[in-house]
Amino acid sequence: MGRGALLIPLVALSCGERSDIGGVVLASSDASEIIDVGVADVVPPCADAVLTTTHSATFIAVDGPRVLWGTQGGELWSHDGAATTLIVTEPSPIAGIAVSGQKVYFAAGSTIFELDGETVSPFLGNQGDPLFVEADDQALYYMDFTHQNVVRIDKTTRMTRQLLSAFGRGPGMTMDETSLYVSSGLVGRGSILRITKTVGGGQQIVAPISSPKHVTVNATTLVFLDQGNVARVWAADKLGGPTPVLLLGELGNEQLSDLSLDATSVYVTSWVNTTNNGPHSTLRRIALDGSKTEILAQADGVAFNEVCNDATAVYWTSVNVAGSSSAATVQKKCK
Repeated sequence: MGRGALLIPLVALSCGERSDIGGVVLASSDASEIIDVGVADVVPPCADAVLTTTHSATFIAVDGPRVLWGTQGGELWSHDGAATTLIVTEPSPIAGIAVSGQKVYFAAGSTIFELDGETVSPFLGNQGDPLFVEADDQALYYMDFTHQNVVRIDKTTRMTRQLLSAFGRGPGMTMDETSLYVSSGLVGRGSILRITKTVGGGQQIVAPISSPKHVTVNATTLVFLDQGNVARVWAADKLGGPTPVLLLGELGNEQLSDLSLDATSVYVTSWVNTTNNGPHSTLRRIALDGSKTEILAQADGVAFNEVCNDATAVYWTSVNVAGSSSAATVQKKCK
């Protein structure tokens, strides 16, 4: 399976906010009402936004007050609500973004880079074909797409350790405090695997799955996309156990792109080819209790790609299609 096909977007689940930003701001149910409880800078009300990009965006991450995204042209961009800034341009597409502490990590080519303040430097090179970069205080984690391995890099020693090998690559990986969750795409017997960050090895927690794609978790729940013959969105206990619950099915031949999870809902991007206007794309919000599915955005001529969310907004990227007049964008919609 090729990584660069335009309408098989390369997406990740790097959607974390910094955990050590000072101060606390609480937002009421009215997004325009901000309650200041002792921070130096008052957080402005949430506002929808559309940012046009020079190349189709690949990966996106929320980094406290700013949004970061990479492009197929090897660019890493940021937007802080006031200005859009080009941070760096690499020769290869950006293939994963992760935020940890005061640093940002991203993959391009065979190298994982570190962004510390305004300084970009190689963190570790010759890492095969890194994809789906994740980070915590101790280590970086990535999927070597070509060799079908999951690898851990110690931040202090920069020593690597293979956590899982030859697992039958699937286009999805995410993490929580103790584990990584990976979609395994072995033909006819797809599954979701849980990998202990320090020990490695894969425990099958959901199987069989027709054609697993992206996966995400919150405190208790795992949600994954199954392309299969009919596109479906499923939820399961992230520790394994009962049969998964179907959150959304009967999507026909829609191509599921990505998903992002908060405490109560999952946000899913998808697209479907139409005869005259190219792809027709949709962003949905699906309640985890199955009570409601809402369409938040739709567009023609672009393929909605990666999606990400924070406490106040959902963000997603659009891939420009050859021959379309529609621009590639990064969009923000307040919750």
